[in-house]
Amino acid sequence: MYTGQMVFSQVMDLVPWRRFQTCVDRYHGDTKTHALSTQDFFKIMMFAQVTGRESLRETILCLRAIPAHLYHLGLPRQLVRSNVAHANHRRHWKIFYDFAKILIAEARTYYQTLPLDFNFDSCVYALDSTTIDLCLSIFPLRQAYQATDQEGKVTDYRRRWKSERTCREKKTSASKIREI
Repeated sequence: MYTGQMVFSQVMDLVPWRRFQTCVDRYHGDTKTHALSTQDFFKIMMFAQVTGRESLRETILCLRAIPAHLYHLGLPRQLVRSNVAHANHRRHWKIFYDFAKILIAEARTYYQTLPLDFNFDSCVYALDSTTIDLCLSIFPLRQAYQATDQEGKVTDYRRRWKSERTCREKKTSASKIREI
C-alpha cells in the first residue's frame, strides 16, 4: 500500500496559500462564515475541476464516496452540499479573480526563463474543453454527432445537409457567372 501523499494534496502544496489569504482578506471572504472557509471551498472547486465534475451535487457525492481520504486530500471531514452551495453563492468572485491573476503572473515568470523546444510566429490560444459542447450546439451536424444508436438517420441527415450545401454552392456559382 502506498504511504505517501496523494496527488491532489501534492498539487495543493504548490498553491501559494499566503497570497490566496491576502486575496481573501482584501474582500473579507471569511467574515461570518462558520462551516466552510474560503480555502476549503477553493480546494473543493479545484477537486471538481481536476476530476471533471459538472455540478456541486456530483462533486459532493464523489467526495463522500471516499470519506476516509478527505483528511489526506486536505478537505474538511464533513461535507454538506448546502454549505458548499451557500459558499458558492456568497463568496465574492473577485477573490478568485485576483488569485487567478497572481497564478497567471507566476506562470508567466516561470515560463519566461524556461527554454522551449518550439517557436511560434504568432499568438497561441488555449481553449477550454467546455467550449466544445457550445460549438456542437451551434454546429449544423450536431444531431449527427449526438445520435449514437440511430445510424440510418445520421447518414440521411448528412446526405441532406450535403445536398443542401451543394445546392447553395451551385446558386452562388450561377450568380457569379451572371455577374461576369
